Amino acid sequence: MLNYELLADVKAAEAQLAQAEQLQNEIWSHVRISSSSDTTHDSVRLRLPALYEMIDVTTARTVALHMHLPWPIFSLLVIVPGDRCIVEQLARGVCDGSAQTS
Repeated sequence: MLNYELLADVKAAEAQLAQAEQLQNEIWSHVRISSSSDTTHDSVRLRLPALYEMIDVTTARTVALHMHLPWPIFSLLVIVPGDRCIVEQLARGVCDGSAQTS
C-alpha cells in the first residue's frame, strides 16, 4: 500500500503505484473468473463497488502525485497578499516612521 510519506519521493511512489495497478489487474481478473460461473450475478453486485472504490483511490493518488501548482500561480499567492499588506501599511504611514505609538 502506498504511503502518503512516499509522495515526496516521486520514483518510489510511482513504483508503488505500478505495483498497485498490477494487483488491481490481478484482482479484476479473479473477479471476472469467479463471476462467470454465477448465474445470478450476486457476486458481481457485491464485489464491483469495492473494486471501483479501490481503483478510484489509486487514481486519486496518481493525480495527487503528478499535480502541482504552477510556479507563477504559487508566486502570486505568496506575493500579492504580502504586497497588499505593505501598501496598506504605507498608506497608514506605518513604514515611513510617522506612525504614532501609544
